[in-house]
Amino acid sequence: RFTCLERKLKSNPLVCMRCLLITSYFPPTIGGSATVYGNIHKYAEGKVVVLTTEQRKDQGDSQSSSNDNGKIYRIKELMAPSIVCKNYYQTFSAVLRYDLPTRCIVLKTVLGIISKERIDVVCVGELQELGWLVRVLRLFARVKVVIYTHGEEITTKSTSRFYGQNSKAYLNSADAVICVSNYTYKTILSRYNVSESKLYLITNGIDIDNYSFRSGKPCHIKAADEGSKLVFAAGRHIERKGFDMAIKAMDVVCRMIPDAHLVIAGEGETTNKLRQCIEELDLANTVSLVGRISHEELLAYYRQCDVFLMPNRTLKNGD
Repeated sequence: RFTCLERKLKSNPLVCMRCLLITSYFPPTIGGSATVYGNIHKYAEGKVVVLTTEQRKDQGDSQSSSNDNGKIYRIKELMAPSIVCKNYYQTFSAVLRYDLPTRCIVLKTVLGIISKERIDVVCVGELQELGWLVRVLRLFARVKVVIYTHGEEITTKSTSRFYGQNSKAYLNSADAVICVSNYTYKTILSRYNVSESKLYLITNGIDIDNYSFRSGKPCHIKAADEGSKLVFAAGRHIERKGFDMAIKAMDVVCRMIPDAHLVIAGEGETTNKLRQCIEELDLANTVSLVGRISHEELLAYYRQCDVFLMPNRTLKNGD
């Protein structure tokens, strides 16, 4: 059966298509979207070519889910700097000075890669900042164009002069829109009136060989005593992630479950505020910030925790 299926897949022209993925969210950049795109490239067996931004000096290869050995093109920037303009003159000036030159460079690069790599499908990985490519590529490159949406970009109000103002047009112009969740799917359908025939729900996946229930000898994990009821949270330390509310909740939980212990992995702009919150609530023995951890440590926490916690909040701008 598997041999038969393999033959059918190989004879399917769709399997032979080559895709160009365009995004600035790509390893070694840290974040959920970057991890998704990195693994798409990693497991695509050479069928996905990537155009992304240059790697910063402070980013190490150790955080990468992919590698630059397999058709990854990097340019200085994919979008112009977001500058708040107070009047039409400033807007016009910024468009001439920043937007148009950047877009010309990006378009020239993209068309060159499409020709060189014989690309059939272009996948735009950022709706607000790169959605402008949809109509242009369909006109000049005659390729199918797909937009990959995660959720944040379809609800957040853009403060930029240019980006995010035409999301509805971008989505409706695309040949297909990939949605990573039911929430994203339903929001695009209702808010942007995109034809349901264009929407494809493809939830983020994991390598199931890396994940399992508790079995055998417990893995060593820092910050929590063996036998503790372990609550685990992970992500960038930013306001949207809601880790401050997780800490405040533990002030209540530990009264009912004294051996409960919250471990928060990651780091970011609110790390110091989280430390301050732990100190003010006298939760040093109940809550631990373990900073950035390796992939192996992350898997150990996932396997050993009793509860995984993700207390995201909605910000005023819709994020």
